[in-house]
Amino acid sequence: MNSTTLFSMALGLQSPWQVNDISFSDDGSTRKELHLHIGFDRGSRFPDETGVACPVHDTVTREWQHLNFFEHHCFLHCAVPRIKQPMAKW
Repeated sequence: MNSTTLFSMALGLQSPWQVNDISFSDDGSTRKELHLHIGFDRGSRFPDETGVACPVHDTVTREWQHLNFFEHHCFLHCAVPRIKQPMAKW
């Protein structure tokens, strides 16, 4: 089991979400940070509010601080998808 699989399981990510990259910063001070970059495969579809699977239009980059992993501060970085919804029929 590799580290991306381990952290995906620890975060409870389900397909199409996955941990793409992991970095650990140690600037020599007492603060050490774990950065997890979360993404999805190209071509993935996400449901709209009615449950219809829609293609991704673009993404917006977001960052959150997660609970610490052991004594290390943890940050999640994610390209949040914006979807193309079907045109409403009047």
